[in-house]
Amino acid sequence: MDNLGLGTNRTARLLTGSVWTQLTPLIAARQHSVTAAIAYLGADAHTYLPLRSGSSIIVDATVRAVEQKSTNPHSLLAWLKADVRVYSLPHLHAKMLLCEATDDSDAFVAVGSANVSQRSKSMLQEAVVLTDSPDTIDEARSCLVDWKQRATPLTIARVRELCDIFDQSTVNLPDDEQSPDEQSSDEQSSDEQSSDEQTNEAHQWPRPSKLFVTQVSATDDMSAEAEFERDLLIEKHDATTEENATVGKPYIAVFWNDRDRKTTGDVYAEGNHVVLVWKVRGRAKRRCSASEPGQVIHKWIDYDAAPERTYFYVLVPRSTAEVTYGDIADGLDAIGVTLDDDIGYLRRSVIDAVLAQWPDLEFVAG
Repeated sequence: MDNLGLGTNRTARLLTGSVWTQLTPLIAARQHSVTAAIAYLGADAHTYLPLRSGSSIIVDATVRAVEQKSTNPHSLLAWLKADVRVYSLPHLHAKMLLCEATDDSDAFVAVGSANVSQRSKSMLQEAVVLTDSPDTIDEARSCLVDWKQRATPLTIARVRELCDIFDQSTVNLPDDEQSPDEQSSDEQSSDEQSSDEQTNEAHQWPRPSKLFVTQVSATDDMSAEAEFERDLLIEKHDATTEENATVGKPYIAVFWNDRDRKTTGDVYAEGNHVVLVWKVRGRAKRRCSASEPGQVIHKWIDYDAAPERTYFYVLVPRSTAEVTYGDIADGLDAIGVTLDDDIGYLRRSVIDAVLAQWPDLEFVAG
């Protein structure tokens, strides 16, 4: 942890002044493994916070925050185009970064006063605490998971609408310390109603925009901590375990993968859809069972395992159809496509051919 200024005798340090000058290089080296909650951001936020596929960020992208120009949606659009998952959470005021461990560096959390903007970088006197404390990292991870479950995922189409609202707003750009915290009771009621409506919409099954059919191993020896993470997600999504799944009720599928982190980061990036093919004796056969198309919603790293193990959690709708690996291969073959486990399918015709294996499930375009 030399590049963080931490070591065996120190688990935290304080950054002050132009904190983004110090934070941006650290994030750039971990750009595929960051989860951030930054309430407000400026036009160049995506350059100070260089996120890529596998990372996610929670912001306040309510219409009010955009109209007041506290949140610049053009940076959100840049992140979405880089395959970053972006969420909006009304009343968010936090500024927190969780950088997960990579092959070359340990995990750390940064919490402080700084929004992501040019003023924060060059003018304001900010303070951020940087720590690699395992307990603090676990607490931050749990908090971010909770916020994401209560937030609304943003699509490119929605963010483009917000860009139009931002561009048409006549409000002068505010100082970073000015934020839309104080609302009238009518505005609060409107925001809360909007938040409730967004939460209800989250129960619809989003149509995959990127879909993998991938071979995985079951977690027969799942750790108690990994089970605890699963149980939290089950409660938040009113779901169940795969063993107890019933038609009409979603379940949480869990698997682990110890392959190269870059590869798993691309395939199992949060928000991607996957059809999980459960391998038998180390490889998939035509008769192997295939899960319904589910969405990756969380990952958890067991640093105490030897070797270190990453668990992935997928929210899956339960179908009446029983589908095999061979069924999917035949469905793709019918449209002239060879099934490839390493490809993230983007073409609508290919995704439709896979989804057709579960005719009782309805996927809604975002």
